[in-house]
Amino acid sequence: MKILFIKLSALGDVLASTPLFASTKAEHPDWFVSHVVARPYAAATRNNANLDDQFVVDSPLSQNFVGKIRVIAGIWRYVLRGRYDIAVVLHRSFVLQLICRLALVKKIIGYEGKFRFVLNHSIPFSMKGNRSELELRLLKSAGIIHDETKTLEFDIDFDNVDWARLQALPDAFVAVNPGGGNAHAYAANKMWPAENYGALIKRLRLPVVMLGHGEADEHVRDRVATTGARFVDMIGTTNLDETAVILKRSRLYVGNDSALLYLAASLGVTTVGIYGPTDPAAFSPLGASNLCLSGKASCAPCYSSLDGLGGRMYTCMDNVCMKTVTVESVIERIHAALHQDQNLQVAGPDVVGTGQDRAASETGDRARARAGTHHQTVGNGGLVVSVSGRPPTGGGVSGRED
Repeated sequence: MKILFIKLSALGDVLASTPLFASTKAEHPDWFVSHVVARPYAAATRNNANLDDQFVVDSPLSQNFVGKIRVIAGIWRYVLRGRYDIAVVLHRSFVLQLICRLALVKKIIGYEGKFRFVLNHSIPFSMKGNRSELELRLLKSAGIIHDETKTLEFDIDFDNVDWARLQALPDAFVAVNPGGGNAHAYAANKMWPAENYGALIKRLRLPVVMLGHGEADEHVRDRVATTGARFVDMIGTTNLDETAVILKRSRLYVGNDSALLYLAASLGVTTVGIYGPTDPAAFSPLGASNLCLSGKASCAPCYSSLDGLGGRMYTCMDNVCMKTVTVESVIERIHAALHQDQNLQVAGPDVVGTGQDRAASETGDRARARAGTHHQTVGNGGLVVSVSGRPPTGGGVSGRED
């Protein structure tokens, strides 16, 4: 049996779908499981141990009309040649559903729409409840799975890690990303004020390593730096696998509702997510170690994926919901997450060792054990993360974009 999952974007959304791969493989270890994903987010599942194949396409959102046609044709050819028995379309897209029908897929599963006759099985799309659980419910209702794996997964490709660059990190630290969003849906209103991040960093006893990617995150970093907060700046210098190693070595991750929150959760790292326009009940990563805070505002949460870029989250002129989250409340949540005293004292760097062998023993063995698995090479693409602010002992990390 061959099953195909179509989840093109974005990074956090792709990671949120990884429980489907794990649940399917757990019940059907002999099934061939494949994933179609857009190139900017391919690193999220390139090394996933539950996938037998990955097909990478250019992001349709970045293409003109002709480019979109090429992407559609490419997906159609891949699905047709693969002779898939089942296709699970995790977008509310008639075009993607139709592609699978024209590629002669025997059973097509997806969300109800105006043209649901294309589907063999569907359920209504809903903004209520956790989105990973909604996708798992879709799979269960179709009879594909009966039990659920309710954890996100990211398998680090250790061959893609420059260990020398990571040796300069502090022994124990808190990882932070004050930015977020993606190239096609930048959402500044989901961000906790940079001044608050600065105040938080100054309150912590542990060193802080700042992660992120792109000019927008660099701008937020600069605003945090103006508060006098000192941190190790890792924005823009590491690939996704190196980012994952950094997160795995951290004591805790703090950030907005963004991709790195999901990456940290997929690695089993304790997270504190700060929410305002998005509902944590829907957009918090699965897992008991993921804590959240929500802003208090009569209009929050206001985000709905049904509204598109014209929705209130994107057009609001004053994200009061995020501003109502106090530094003290985040500190308290961090204390609760770490089960530590008010000074955040720690025993030492015992979360994950700094050597490649120990890290590989945690998450690499499962990925390396795959036999005969093919994943299309997409270079060093993926989320890039960066070291400025307060350089750690031993020197900084050289800048490089992958």
